[in-house]
Amino acid sequence: MRYMRLGAVISAALVTAGCGSADKPDPKPSSPSSNVYMDVVAADDFLPGKPGIVILDTSNYGPARTVRITLRLDAEFATKVTLERPVDDTTDQWKKLPLTAPGSSASPAAKKTVSASYTAHLGHGSELLNFRLTSREAPRTGGEEIGVHATITAGGRTLADDDGTVPLAALTTSTTAAGKDDAVVRRKGGWTQVTVTITNHTRATFPAVDVQADYRQCQEEGNEGCDSTSQPYVTDDFTTQWASPNGWKTMLDGSGGTGPKKYLTVPLPAGTSRTLRLRIEAASSLAEDTSLVKFRVWSTGLANGAKQRSLGSAGNGITLTVR
Repeated sequence: MRYMRLGAVISAALVTAGCGSADKPDPKPSSPSSNVYMDVVAADDFLPGKPGIVILDTSNYGPARTVRITLRLDAEFATKVTLERPVDDTTDQWKKLPLTAPGSSASPAAKKTVSASYTAHLGHGSELLNFRLTSREAPRTGGEEIGVHATITAGGRTLADDDGTVPLAALTTSTTAAGKDDAVVRRKGGWTQVTVTITNHTRATFPAVDVQADYRQCQEEGNEGCDSTSQPYVTDDFTTQWASPNGWKTMLDGSGGTGPKKYLTVPLPAGTSRTLRLRIEAASSLAEDTSLVKFRVWSTGLANGAKQRSLGSAGNGITLTVR
């Protein structure tokens, strides 16, 4: 089924992004006799104007059945988001779900929400159902989320429900080498240039964005270990410079997370992007048996009005072949 194929792709994204249900308690059914479990999971930070997948990770220990899925959001998002459901399980077509306000007899809490419902088939066993959410406007500042409450019902009975959050992207970072995701570095000297683009998707200014880079050794082209965070750092075996208005300047040495970093700091006004040119050179200290290196750049900063720092993912980075 497409749910399962799509779910496998998104599960990989969850590992890369460090998001998902790992930090949440195991989902619980609404009652011990329902035999249905559900967890609401967003695969990654959502970009304004671009649809993202939200997964309903279900386990049904009862019979397969037709169910009603209801999604509830805070009323403030009624005009700010679009929800879509799959048309069927064999195509990648989606149908818009209308958001409706509760009736006059609803509880005070319910009146502060809007909801959408649709019918789906819930098979026996584990299944990844999903819907798409598009935020139509930029977040006010960093760290904003959209809360989603999902409920599965059948025959007027609640089988399972769960609360999840959809994080809205504040910063993103992309890195290329002449438009490609790989480049060559010469042992005998010479600079290799890369381009880094940082985008502020919010309506707030980041007074200081730390642009950080690191290098990790990997074994061979195509090996999954090249993207593994368990590979050793070789950051100190490279010189990294950036093109400032006053010429090339060496990025500062620092540390963060689990190892050494190179970094520089730039401001980033609301709703803007900044492109930086970097150049890298292998130092004589680079081990002779190092033939492939993964180079990654990411950004982090505190937007005006935000309570927590935002992180612009490093993505897949660039694979450097050392010759």
